[in-house]
Amino acid sequence: MTDEIREGLYRLAASRQHVEEQKSAIAILEDELSKTELYQKIQIIKEQLAISVDTVKQYDSNIRTVALDRYDVDPDKNKSINELVSIAEYTTFEIDEVVAIQWASEHHQGALKLDKAAIKKVAKVMPVDGIVLGKENRVKIASDLSIYAAVL
Repeated sequence: MTDEIREGLYRLAASRQHVEEQKSAIAILEDELSKTELYQKIQIIKEQLAISVDTVKQYDSNIRTVALDRYDVDPDKNKSINELVSIAEYTTFEIDEVVAIQWASEHHQGALKLDKAAIKKVAKVMPVDGIVLGKENRVKIASDLSIYAAVL
């Protein structure tokens, strides 16, 4: 073995040992910390937070479903469902990459890789082989719901 490799092995062994010592020290401290009242309070709050996050997701999903349902049956297609909830129409794309690359090659000096962002811009203004445009309604909910939070 060369001296450089031998020196590297000594340093690697020492570094690995240092890592294991640090892991062990952390494990000991975490074990001690887990026995404290403060740590237990933090764990309780984390559990409550997980439940609260799930509740937020459920309410958010419910509002979006109800808003889309109302929009779908509204003969006037009023996009303003509420002062903080509205419907926005988004363009969707289904892309057949093989056909789209062939189209791009024929129209844009040989595409080797499909630039999806660029081809979507083109597809919005002209037909592109391999691209099917669609429309999708999505619900927008304001991030500031303080006027409703104050009521609870």
